[in-house]
Amino acid sequence: MGTTPFRAGELVSHPLYGLCRIQQVETANLGDGRRLYYTFRIGSRLKAKVFVQADEARRIGIRYPLTKVQAQQILKVVEAESPGGDARMPEDYAGTMADLLRKALSQGIAPSEHTAGEASFREGRRHEQAALARAAERATDELAFALHESPVALKKRIYKRTGRRH
Repeated sequence: MGTTPFRAGELVSHPLYGLCRIQQVETANLGDGRRLYYTFRIGSRLKAKVFVQADEARRIGIRYPLTKVQAQQILKVVEAESPGGDARMPEDYAGTMADLLRKALSQGIAPSEHTAGEASFREGRRHEQAALARAAERATDELAFALHESPVALKKRIYKRTGRRH
């Protein structure tokens, strides 16, 4: 079965669920033969078990969380924003994060899966706006985790530095 890039107990960033811990690495037969899977438990009430095929983990976007240095580099992009730009409502936080993450990505410092769906957001499709909003929340949570800050404080800081209302 080979080696896996991640081990049980490690904290990783999942593109759909955000930061989560790998519960175990196990061999299972889920209909397509015996394969190696990462197992995640999602939520404390639901107790859902999510399997991700180990061979596909990196391709679908599972990666180690941002480091503090990477998070600080992303926030430098925020600081470079000119204050007093177009004031956006808090409900449009996803758009703010999409703008900032796109800039960070263009400078090679943000993981590309954070910007997924941004074109659809601009087109105004509600279900894709919701997906982008969730992605922005996951990105904020990950930045806050790396910087040892609360997500709420980080959002306020981003709004303050970009001249956007909070």
